[in-house]
Amino acid sequence: MDLLRLFTPVYKITQPLKTSSNRTLLYIFALLIPGFSAFTNNLLFKEGLLFNWFMGSLVIVGLWRLNEKLLGVSDRAWLKWGSTFLGSSLFIFVVIVLDNYFFHTLLSFTGFSPFNFYLRIITASFMASVVIEGIKRVNAREQAKLENLQLQTESIETQFNLLIQQANPEFLFNSLDTLQKMVHEDDPQAEQYILKLADVYRQTLKKERTPVSLREELRLVQSYLFLMMYGKETAIFLDINVSDESLTYRLPIFSLQLLAENCIKHNTFSTNQPLYIRVFQKDLKSISMTNNYQPKTTTTPSFGVGINNLKSRYALEGIENGVVIEQNETSYTTTLQLF
Repeated sequence: MDLLRLFTPVYKITQPLKTSSNRTLLYIFALLIPGFSAFTNNLLFKEGLLFNWFMGSLVIVGLWRLNEKLLGVSDRAWLKWGSTFLGSSLFIFVVIVLDNYFFHTLLSFTGFSPFNFYLRIITASFMASVVIEGIKRVNAREQAKLENLQLQTESIETQFNLLIQQANPEFLFNSLDTLQKMVHEDDPQAEQYILKLADVYRQTLKKERTPVSLREELRLVQSYLFLMMYGKETAIFLDINVSDESLTYRLPIFSLQLLAENCIKHNTFSTNQPLYIRVFQKDLKSISMTNNYQPKTTTTPSFGVGINNLKSRYALEGIENGVVIEQNETSYTTTLQLF
């Protein structure tokens, strides 16, 4: 299901091929133009044809490479095309001066006056610039389409992982097994346990996968931890301290539940070595979950979306650094941005 691994290598391979093909076409064009000029001016049998041909192609390639650089100086159209025109004009002027006083090749090869030669090369330069800009725009559109496809792929992966989390059979079976024991022992908390289990699955069975309010996510994590802490009341402790002003802010669905799941899954705990889970805020637009760090020597496979996937979900919301992890020898803290 990791579609990005399929598309990314293809993109990396095809982009150099596209660039190589574009340059090859330009070089072929640069080789053909002097020949076309020689043919139309009856200069095919002129002495020094090959050298003149080579010099003409060299000038054209140099002009195009210059245009390519100048077209990238700015996103403003007037500045981009103005600098291209001035740069091309200066380049051609230098070529004409050097040829007229030193090489005596290009002008004699074309049979044109310097003025006519200048106008023709300027026209060719403008056409080449249009071609270069067109190629860049096509490549930019293709890259934008690919980036959009990558975002869609990430969204599909996120939804897929959420489905895995929702269908976590281990959590369901353990909860039903615990509930069976509670009913058999006529435990007075059985009704509350059923209600909390219903809260968790009511949220997981929702069709909408959009971000939820902090109030809704806190209700989910409290229900989830109630189920996980049953029978472990002396081994797991929970403390929540959140400002009422932040309850309407949003965050990705199942994010706090994922952090709580990780706390229990990756840490050892007992009556003699309890696990303390604390939910608090560093500021009104963030929520943090911390636990005393006592990692298990062996960890069980994770069915959750994972921290990396949670970061991707924040990225899909256009939020950078939405997940910040702080760890030391005694504690492990994860801070999520609210939006």
